[in-house]
Amino acid sequence: PEDPSLNVATDEPVRNLFGGPGAVFADLAVQTLGATAPLAMGALLAAGGLRVWRRRLAHPIEKGRLLSGAAGIALLAGACATIPAWE
Repeated sequence: PEDPSLNVATDEPVRNLFGGPGAVFADLAVQTLGATAPLAMGALLAAGGLRVWRRRLAHPIEKGRLLSGAAGIALLAGACATIPAWE
């Protein structure tokens, strides 16, 4: 949260692993998906890991899988939005 991004203005250096673009992407992900952002990034990491493990790097991504993954993340974001916030 201390990295300079779209909603944080600071003179501190960027400490994000992916630099300035990574800080902006993380900021957009949290603003868009909320508490689901880490789960969505974990799902993308797992999907990429499976592609590497199965050696299917050059195969095209199936549209059905892409749409079902996006729908699953959107449903998960909606489910996380129903969790009451702490005071």
